[in-house]
Amino acid sequence: SKERVWDIVRDTARYPEWSPFLVAVEGDVRVGQPVVLVVRMHMDAARRPIRQTETVTRVVDAGSDAPSELGWGIDGLMLATERIQRVLPLGPGRSRYETTDAFSGVLVPVVLGLYGKHIQAGFDATARALKARAERRG
Repeated sequence: SKERVWDIVRDTARYPEWSPFLVAVEGDVRVGQPVVLVVRMHMDAARRPIRQTETVTRVVDAGSDAPSELGWGIDGLMLATERIQRVLPLGPGRSRYETTDAFSGVLVPVVLGLYGKHIQAGFDATARALKARAERRG
C-alpha cells in the first residue's frame, strides 16, 4: 500500500537496514534543515561511502489518496541538485515509488560524467530494495 511504502521512505533512521545506496541519513528531516547523506556511490561495500550535507526541501505527508514526497538537495553556485522520493497511490493496497534527481549549474556535465551511471544504479537498487522491504513487511 501507499502507506506502507511511505512509512519506509519516511523512516530515514532505518535506511541502514535496507538501502544499498543511501546507507544513512543523519539529522532532523524537516524542511529547511541540513542533513548529512551517507551515500555508497559505487555500490561496493569495500569502498568508503561519501558524506554530503544537503538541505531538506520538502516533506509532504499526504493522505492515502495523494502523493507523499521527501526531498533534499544542494543549492550551490556551480551545482544545484534536488532529489525527490515520491510515493503515489494506485488504489487499494497498491502504490508506485518514483525518485528523481534534478541537476543544474555549470558542473552538471562533470558530475554526470563521473557519477551519472553510479547514481542511476543506486536509484535502481534502492527501488528494488524498497519493494522487497515493503513486500516482506506483509
